[in-house]
Amino acid sequence: ALPFAGAAVSADGGSRDGVRLRASADLLADARPGGAWDLARASARASAVLSRRLTLRGYARRYRPSVVDGALLVARFQPSRAVGGGASVAFGPAVVRGDVSLRASSGDDWSRALSGGVRLSRVGSIPVGVDASATAWARDGGRAWFASAGLTCAPGPVRLTLGYRLSQFPAADRSLTTHGVDASVYAPLTPRIALSVRGGLSDGDGLGSARLYSALWVRL
Repeated sequence: ALPFAGAAVSADGGSRDGVRLRASADLLADARPGGAWDLARASARASAVLSRRLTLRGYARRYRPSVVDGALLVARFQPSRAVGGGASVAFGPAVVRGDVSLRASSGDDWSRALSGGVRLSRVGSIPVGVDASATAWARDGGRAWFASAGLTCAPGPVRLTLGYRLSQFPAADRSLTTHGVDASVYAPLTPRIALSVRGGLSDGDGLGSARLYSALWVRL
């Protein structure tokens, strides 16, 4: 087994004049088979709550993925780098967010991503929440995007969700478009036992899948 070492630190500046600052960072290094040490992961995050409505955030990350089989290091890959930031603005029960990021898996070949979304905790007096988001990527002249929208309803202790997603991405000499729907239900059966069921379907351009998960939660 190869040795590794890491460290993490976080800071909270507290609240002053309605402004609150938070920051965190972590490092992880591991040893190569020859004995030299290499940086496996380094990341830093910061956020600033400027008012009850406005929050700013940013991050930077360097990560070198590897494949480990038990205690044996099988392969190392080129490190990837990413930087990004965004903002969230609250308007009553609604929160609107936007983010931009840059990512490179090797060399200086950067991809760009732009994302945004809106979340509504409830619609008037109806206990129904609405969430919608979209993300677009661009790299090497190719473009891809993903969009989703969902509803959350919580009549009493039961929680129901229903969502739709749409994506388009390049493949060979054409673009593939897929559609999908997801649904879930969480229902307490007793004060200590709850049932969770999730399912989803996706289809488009010859690609299709179906999945169903169930779980029984027991609180000890």
